[in-house]
Amino acid sequence: MEKHVRIDQLHGILENNPGMGGEERVARQHSLGRLTARERVEKLFDPGTFEEYGTLFTTPGPDGKLTHINLVSGFGDINGRKVHGRADDATVDSAGRIAGNQPLVRGDHPKYYAGLHFPLVTLADGGDDEDWMDREPRRGGGLTFGNRRVPRVTAVMGNCIGAAAMEAISSDFVVQVKGTKLGLFDPRMQAPNHEREIDTEDIGGWRTNAEVTGQVDAVTDDDEQAIELVRDFLSYLPANCEEEPPVVPTDDPHDRSCDKLMTIIPDPDNRAYDQHQVIRQIVDDGKFLRLKPNFGKALIIALARMGGRTVGIIANNTLHTAGAAGPDECDKATDLIALCDMFNIPLLFLADVPGHLVGRPAEKRRMPTKIMLWMEAMGFASVPRISIVIRKAYGMAISNMCGSNSGADIFSAMTTAEFSFMSPEAAANVVYSKRIEAAEDPEAEKARLIEEIATESSPFAAAAAGLLDDIIDPRDTRKYIIDKFDFLRKTGRDFISNHSLESWPRRS
Repeated sequence: MEKHVRIDQLHGILENNPGMGGEERVARQHSLGRLTARERVEKLFDPGTFEEYGTLFTTPGPDGKLTHINLVSGFGDINGRKVHGRADDATVDSAGRIAGNQPLVRGDHPKYYAGLHFPLVTLADGGDDEDWMDREPRRGGGLTFGNRRVPRVTAVMGNCIGAAAMEAISSDFVVQVKGTKLGLFDPRMQAPNHEREIDTEDIGGWRTNAEVTGQVDAVTDDDEQAIELVRDFLSYLPANCEEEPPVVPTDDPHDRSCDKLMTIIPDPDNRAYDQHQVIRQIVDDGKFLRLKPNFGKALIIALARMGGRTVGIIANNTLHTAGAAGPDECDKATDLIALCDMFNIPLLFLADVPGHLVGRPAEKRRMPTKIMLWMEAMGFASVPRISIVIRKAYGMAISNMCGSNSGADIFSAMTTAEFSFMSPEAAANVVYSKRIEAAEDPEAEKARLIEEIATESSPFAAAAAGLLDDIIDPRDTRKYIIDKFDFLRKTGRDFISNHSLESWPRRS
């Protein structure tokens, strides 16, 4: 065979691949409001940087002609850093997905992937046709339990049922596009004569995963928003666990005064406020990435930058259950601690906690176990930790917010803080009820005792007892935190963790 014949054959295959499953199937994908696999890859990576692997792996298309398999895989740059990306092509039948039990593309083989030092991004889409059940369980063999030492991200952009769902939630960050499904079960698996029809959204829809199970970290309206979120998440993380996150220069002065905290934080300790506003005041440029915002709403977990460096933030939100953490909040905190410790991100705790959420529902969901899992994760973590008490630090709950007995490198409080086993009003009623009843003027005695307890609960009393490193003027909070993290770095504290949480479950 003459050389040019095979050269033409090669060019023919390469030119046909971008056509994917054909015009009709591409149009159907677009009609669902979804991008194709190649459009997604183009938007995911920096322009002109994507290098595809497995371009010659083909399968027969609906017209009998050879077409590329239903997986686009390769390497490219995201924000200037190398990333391994995979995108399911829902326009192509699953017939070519697997050969025996081996991954289709050599670049996807766990033997090769285990030695890589780049993040892995999966754009998952099992399609919306009857082929989904054959398609979903067949993604790349051993990757689900492969390399855990690099960031792994999944964007759910179509059906992720069965094994595909398990692979997705094993990622460090999961974003689900509205209108997609993520779960082990699909209503189409239900027997036709089943007595009750099951709502698809109730099983694997975004509301269930974002608000009830907490299995996804973020939700978006469309593919483009999901891809932007993936790029944003990776900007906060290092390429692998042996590095620190990249430093991002900022024009936001590290010593900027946080004057607005004087009005954001109310004086009455029983008045709720939005902790997001506090975070916005202290981080670089007021920007941070919330994780699981609709799950366990009494606790905020987020990634942000302070002085150009990534920090993980765990903060009580008094707008929900007064900031008392329940089982879902415990899971959120544990997940973030594991993520930050794995990828060398220091932790900042912003505490305003009246106690743990108690009662029958919490007890039925193993609340003591959840509390201790949070504490154990914190005990194994070896990244630097700073904890700042904003207002309430009541009872044992302050331990979960990295109090003085929980391994904080720096444990300090704002002048607005209060330390006690419960509020002064409740303490007076519980501890001194008999004294109040026996007093000539019970109301005056109660007021006097409340004032006495409040004085003993001030941050100055805690500092005098050696429980605090510092008391902070709220306006100096940003400067204080950045300076203290810099201090920890200059004292020789290695911000590369011991990775003791490497085997910790991705989703607690």
